[in-house]
Amino acid sequence: MKKSIQALVLAAFPFITTNVYAAWVTIDLGTIGGNYSEATAINKTGQVAGNSKTMGGQTHAFRSNGSANQMTDLGTLGGASSGAAAINDSGQVVGSAKTIGGQTRAFLASANQMTDLGALGGTFSQARAINKNGQVVGYGYTTANSAYHAFRYSSATGEMNDLGTLGGALSMATGINDSGQVVGWADLAKGQQAFRSNGNANQMTDLDNSGNSSQATAINGSGRVVGVLNTAGGRKHAFFTNGTPGQMNDIGTLGGTDSYAVAINASGKIVGDASTATGQSHAFVFDEGTNQMTDLGTLGGTYSSASGINTAGQIVGFAYTAGDAAAHPFFYDNGNMFDVAELVSGFTNLSSNIFLNDVGQLAGTGTNMDGQTHAFLLTHVVAGGAVPEPASITLLFMGLLGLGACRRTRIK
Repeated sequence: MKKSIQALVLAAFPFITTNVYAAWVTIDLGTIGGNYSEATAINKTGQVAGNSKTMGGQTHAFRSNGSANQMTDLGTLGGASSGAAAINDSGQVVGSAKTIGGQTRAFLASANQMTDLGALGGTFSQARAINKNGQVVGYGYTTANSAYHAFRYSSATGEMNDLGTLGGALSMATGINDSGQVVGWADLAKGQQAFRSNGNANQMTDLDNSGNSSQATAINGSGRVVGVLNTAGGRKHAFFTNGTPGQMNDIGTLGGTDSYAVAINASGKIVGDASTATGQSHAFVFDEGTNQMTDLGTLGGTYSSASGINTAGQIVGFAYTAGDAAAHPFFYDNGNMFDVAELVSGFTNLSSNIFLNDVGQLAGTGTNMDGQTHAFLLTHVVAGGAVPEPASITLLFMGLLGLGACRRTRIK
């Protein structure tokens, strides 16, 4: 019964594939005319940003509303290519694009309008993150391309602020929260140092006074900062801090020598990867409230790494399968690590890059049934993770038929 209904769904809606046993629906997002697309970010409404080949073979940034074959080509700044790095919940996309003169510039795309954010006196800039207010961070070359500095751009004012350095030549922004606080790293004689900035020019705070090097990788809405620091023993450990200089909290490892933190959610849960006592490296989640680091395990291999966590505590990353045969993206929820390759339908050879929003939707990239590499959207359609009964699948099928009928009616 289940398989026959699935066949009917696939026949009626070839752009939607559904794994009825796992209750996930997969949508092939298509391309902007070429034979390739990849996802690079997703927002809480299910809009996906990424890159796609055009009919002419160029690579352009795109924004998708999460429906099949409804990508918006965001274009370029007059040159041949562009690439998307991040998207906020309003659908604003940032990244970098070529100009008509061949330079690479940070861009902000609102609706269908791509704006050149400029540079810091040089010929290159790149946007890396954007908050809900349209404030953008990244880095750009200074005059004569002699160095690169972190910047914050405001879409409200159209101004790009050079965040400066901590006294050295270089700095880079890696994250921004909705209050406009920026984190990243800047170099000093003792090495790279984690910083937090209020976004104004030349107002960086050095978060590390240990005499060793460090980098900040992410910040949450409360101003909690995570990253990696060099210990006195020369190892790299994940840290969190409330932003007070010199008050970095080393969160340790999983019994090994090193750890790295890459993301933090609103409740202060931190993810990354850490080495174990046996020399493997596993994805972890650290709970500041309990001061406990949890090993998320692997998909049967020796390595895994977490890359994102949402407000519900769901986690994504990649892990090796048995025998370290392949790296697959994973989705972690309620103490269980799921292989995304077993949740998705109609796609194989998945990229290890996977992206998660606050409602648990996943955006990824893989090879579709036509042998092309496409971005996809994966949505869990049954609450609580329960496998639907045949009646539930029938309702899903009838709902899809109803949507299709509505769509046909509107077209007439």
